[in-house]
Amino acid sequence: MISTDILIVGTGFSGMGMAMKLRESGRSDFIVIEKADDVGGTWRDNTYPGAECDIQSHMYSFSYELNPGWSREYSAQPEIWAYMQDVARKNGLYELIHFNTELQGAVWDEDRLRWTVTTSQETYDTRVLISGIGGLHIPNIPKLKGAETFTGPHFHSAQWQHDVDLTGKKVAVIGTGASAIQFLPQIAPHVGSLDVYQRTAPWVVPKHNHDIEGRKKAFVSKLPGGTRLYRNSRYWLNEAQQLGFTGPLQNITSIMEKKVSGYIRKTVNDPEVAEKLIPDYRLGCKRVLKTDNYIPIYNRDNVSLQTEGIEEIRPDGILGKDGVFREADVIIYGTGFHVTDAFEWVHVTGKGGR
Repeated sequence: MISTDILIVGTGFSGMGMAMKLRESGRSDFIVIEKADDVGGTWRDNTYPGAECDIQSHMYSFSYELNPGWSREYSAQPEIWAYMQDVARKNGLYELIHFNTELQGAVWDEDRLRWTVTTSQETYDTRVLISGIGGLHIPNIPKLKGAETFTGPHFHSAQWQHDVDLTGKKVAVIGTGASAIQFLPQIAPHVGSLDVYQRTAPWVVPKHNHDIEGRKKAFVSKLPGGTRLYRNSRYWLNEAQQLGFTGPLQNITSIMEKKVSGYIRKTVNDPEVAEKLIPDYRLGCKRVLKTDNYIPIYNRDNVSLQTEGIEEIRPDGILGKDGVFREADVIIYGTGFHVTDAFEWVHVTGKGGR
C-alpha cells in the first residue's frame, strides 16, 4: 500500500491545475494517478480528423501558464495536447504521476479519517482524495438493435481507428454533436458515400477560426502584458454573451436564431434538407456549436442527411425507421460521452457507509 497525504485522480486540465496549485503552495506530499500513459485527458484521447477546441486558445489555457505562441484563434488537438505536456514538464508534474493506474474504488475509514483507494495497479492510503476525472472520457455508444452483427469497422470518434482507410467507402455516421460536426467535413471529400444520422439538429454558429499572425501575433507575443490583455478581452466578450440568454437583452437570442436559420437556408441548396438542419428548440437550450465548414457538406452529392431514426443495424448496413436499407462499409459513432453518469463506474463508499 502506498501512503500519501493527497491523491489526485486524472491529468486533464482539472487534475493538472490542482497539482500545480499544490506545488505553488509549497506542498509535495501528493500523488497523481492517471489511467493512460500520458497527461492530457480528452485532448490526449480524441485524435479524430478536425479535432479542435471551440473556446478561443488564449482562454482555453491556464491563467497562470499563458501561452503567447498559440497559432490559431481556436487551436487543434495536437497543439492543445502539446501545451498540456509542456506545462506538465515545466512544473515537474511527470515525476509525481503514476501512469497506467486506473481508479476502481475508494472507501472512507471513519476511525482513521483516511481513504483506502483501489486502482488497477496499487492500493493507496490517503487523507484527501481529489477527483479530476472529468466527463469526456467514457464514449457513449447507443444500444442499437443488431449493432453487434455489423461486419465492417465500427468505432466511436474518441477511439478513432486511423488504420481504417475511408477512401471510397460507404460510411454511416451516427450523431451530429460537437465531435461529428468537426470530423464530418474532413472525411466527406474522401468517402464514396456518407449517410449522416441526425436525432436532434444542433444550433451551429460561425466560428471564424483563423491563424493568429501579423499585428495580432506581435501584440500578443511581444508586447509586455499583451498575452494577458488579449486573454482578458476574450474573457469579457465571452461573459457578455450571457446577457443574450439570461439578462435584459434576451431578444438577441431570437435575432441570432433568425440569423443562423437564414444562413442555413441560404447555404444549403435543398430546402427540405435545410429545414431538417434548423433546430426546433430555442438557441441555448443545448450546447451551441461553432463551425465554419459543417453546413456546406450537405451540398455534396455523396452526403445524405437521415432524420427518420434507426430501426436496426444489419451486417452490411443500416435499416432506417423509414423502411429504407442503406449499405455501409464503416459505421462511426459521433454520439458523445457519458457525462452525468461518468462517475457511476467508480465504487465510492463515504461517511456512514454511503
